[in-house]
Amino acid sequence: MRLTHEILLLTVSFLVGSIPTGVIVGSFYGTDIRKAGSGNIGATNALRVLGKKAAALTFLGDFLKGLIPILLISKTYHSITPNQALAAQATICVIIGHCFSPFLKGRGGKGIATSFGCFLLLTPIPALLCFVTFILTVWKTKFVSLGSLIASLVLSITVVMFYGGSNAQWVIRAALGVTLLIFIKHQKNILRLVRGEESRLSKKHSSTL
Repeated sequence: MRLTHEILLLTVSFLVGSIPTGVIVGSFYGTDIRKAGSGNIGATNALRVLGKKAAALTFLGDFLKGLIPILLISKTYHSITPNQALAAQATICVIIGHCFSPFLKGRGGKGIATSFGCFLLLTPIPALLCFVTFILTVWKTKFVSLGSLIASLVLSITVVMFYGGSNAQWVIRAALGVTLLIFIKHQKNILRLVRGEESRLSKKHSSTL
């Protein structure tokens, strides 16, 4: 019976992660965000194309997509700690669903806000350190992509530091896997950063940070 519950929770996690928040928010503005700006469905493109309110809604939706499945596991089994493996597996399912949504024919976002939602419950201290790293990097450089990449590295490093000596191999695998996936989804951004062609947040946009 427990195995059936776990499979159901992992399936739900994938489907929740697959919900294309940015596309839904864009539809209320009469805009297909996939065909505007960078074409990405995340909060940064929503900010540039649709404005602060749309960006905030997109970020909140993507964040909750990560938070809710892990919270559901916590409520179902009364605690995350003895069910870290299942929560870590759900995290992987959520992020894969977000990055390769079946509702968008395998396309999707880059996983930053959704990852934060998952890891805030799964590994709170590393998640908060990542958030601070992201904010400081974007504030100093105005590159959201660079903040995302550095924060994802901090995630893996801090998770290994905090959980490497415990029986939490699935948590470490989830962190390393998410970091790798974030780098894969940011390939074009990395090339533009190297070439000096990456777009910075404008003063108007960066004032929201």
